[in-house]
Amino acid sequence: MYRAGIYVQGVRYLVLGIGPSGRTRCYFFKVYAEIALKLISKLTKQRSYNQFKYWCRQERASLRSGIFTGENMLLMEDKIVCGTSDEISEQFTGVNIVQENTKMTVEIWSDIACPFCYLGKKKFERSLENFENKDQIEVIWKSFQLNPGQKTDATVSLTEYLAREKNWDPAMVEQTYERISESGKNYGISYDFKNAVPANTLKAHILLHLAKKDGKQSEVKESLFEAYFAKGKNVDDPAVLTEIADELGLNRDGFDNIFGSEEFVNEVRHDIYEAQQLGITGVPFFVYNGKYGISGAQDDRLFTDTLKKSFDEWKTQSN
Repeated sequence: MYRAGIYVQGVRYLVLGIGPSGRTRCYFFKVYAEIALKLISKLTKQRSYNQFKYWCRQERASLRSGIFTGENMLLMEDKIVCGTSDEISEQFTGVNIVQENTKMTVEIWSDIACPFCYLGKKKFERSLENFENKDQIEVIWKSFQLNPGQKTDATVSLTEYLAREKNWDPAMVEQTYERISESGKNYGISYDFKNAVPANTLKAHILLHLAKKDGKQSEVKESLFEAYFAKGKNVDDPAVLTEIADELGLNRDGFDNIFGSEEFVNEVRHDIYEAQQLGITGVPFFVYNGKYGISGAQDDRLFTDTLKKSFDEWKTQSN
């Protein structure tokens, strides 16, 4: 697939991709909501579109859509210009079309409070580490909350919490922990369920989104899992999250206010909304190149085979 990014004064306004079949997909970023609404209005009047999905928040909008075939599109201010990439470049001074297909993406939805997500992360990373083209893979961690309304309670054990809130049999819970712990040993995970703190994970996901700006999502994700499942730390405690941020050298500009930031909360909600639109009901969930999905911490071979298959297809389409 050919992808091009439209940059205006250093801001990426959209990325568009044209596959060999002629089907075009557009991904819009950093577009003000009022412009996005104008865009939706114009699109519905000008052409017939299918699978148009949109999500707007207070200040920005991120739109994902299955658009028309055969033409490219540029959103500039409140204008929409259709045409080939060359035609768009000729019509607008200062608009650079640059290749964006240097890496294949793997998007991973997971929750910090999910032990299978920790195991799935390790399984995926093992397949990636042994992949000869790993430098051409971009991993994007997406937020998902198994229990968004959970109230953190450091006075009870995880087993007691699940028995109380989910009405699960404590003996069955302990047996499940034993099986997961045994599996985790094969991937260097030392689960300590006895000391795990049942905590709301929203603040932890906010930290994960902050880490994306510094290109350290995977490192922060690992530290969050380790804090929750191996060190018995409360991942709803800003002090714990600040410690992780400092250890990994995250940019601390405005850090003191991020956990109450509507912008970051909306980013987390957007990931969850996107998961709902994709029909994701459980985690971990892995999406390779926007095409192939793996649900759960599956067998290592499936991760390896899916990575190779999706990369080979991506490479063919990119050439």
